Amino acid sequence: MGRSIVTHIDDARWVRGGPEGQGDYPDGGGQLIGDLVEGPWIHVNWLPAGLVAPPHHHDHDEVMVILQGGFTMGERECGPGTVVYIESGTSYGFTVSKEGVRFLNVRQGLATIHMHGETTNPYEASHTGIDGASAVGPNDAAEEMSVFDAIHALRAVRCYDDRDIAPADLDRILRSATMACSSGNTQPWEFVVVRDAEVKRRIKEQMVDAFSTIDAERAQKPEALIDASGRPVTGHASVESLDRVPVIVVVCWNPDRGIRMKNEYAENPDGTLRETRSIPGGRGSSLFPACQNLMLAAQALGISSLFTTFFGLRDKEIKEILGIPPRVFMECAVYLGYSSETLGRPRRKPIEEVVHADRFGNAYQPVTRLSG
Repeated sequence: MGRSIVTHIDDARWVRGGPEGQGDYPDGGGQLIGDLVEGPWIHVNWLPAGLVAPPHHHDHDEVMVILQGGFTMGERECGPGTVVYIESGTSYGFTVSKEGVRFLNVRQGLATIHMHGETTNPYEASHTGIDGASAVGPNDAAEEMSVFDAIHALRAVRCYDDRDIAPADLDRILRSATMACSSGNTQPWEFVVVRDAEVKRRIKEQMVDAFSTIDAERAQKPEALIDASGRPVTGHASVESLDRVPVIVVVCWNPDRGIRMKNEYAENPDGTLRETRSIPGGRGSSLFPACQNLMLAAQALGISSLFTTFFGLRDKEIKEILGIPPRVFMECAVYLGYSSETLGRPRRKPIEEVVHADRFGNAYQPVTRLSG
């Protein structure tokens, strides 16, 4: 004989976490109808805003139905009513939207989680994950994240928690930066990794002063200084976070390795250099690819970032604080840390608006379209 189960989900037992708003559950909570091991597995999860579930897979097919809120999965924004079917062995991950999410999860029985090269049981005491995913923290390495996942998830994060980055993760990020291509393979970069609180305080003091008058000089209209979510993009929030972000990587160009042509630079009386001829691409052609590598590697490890050139507003002062020699160019910096902002998928112009076919002004016609 078969069996039937008829109950209300509010009466189901909590097998992970607890009710939203009734306790401290940073990874959310889940209720189960049925048998945890033998099945059927009928599970209702709630997850907090901004939680990142890194790529993982299960050994059962499953169906997910979003009841409230939503998440972004790859390039698809999934909201209430969205049904997701995932075959056994299919790798997936998602980022919970700012409303949080509550979803129904159905499968045959308890499925193990395959993530970071390990296989785990989501309900063992040693595992704090959530039905096959855990919030990305300082020691979580989302090693299975594809380059496309990292590219589409990358955001310019301006507000950070005061939380350290694991040294091993920082090593991996910095090594990734040095794997970038450079002009003539000169590898002219120098990276100053700033973690000391007093050094950051001194830099922040300089940047607060620099930003005290910057708004009066802007050419953009006020409406261009906020993004689609109403978030300011002026840099003020970045300056405020300067002493909270755990790591700032200041990126410099060393002329002793970077100069490739005669008479590119002449030396000033103070030891700094000035350009004497125009070189296509300039210093940035080597440094900016390294910065992008750095940020994508961080994203793959669940670490947020921000690229900025605003330290150039106080070039001389900040170079002195960091002990950068006069002849070395301080070009840009990258913040690395854990976001205190809840950000969704980035909004970008479609390629039809910015890509030209063979000649400027000829519309490019893509053969694929983004879904959702």
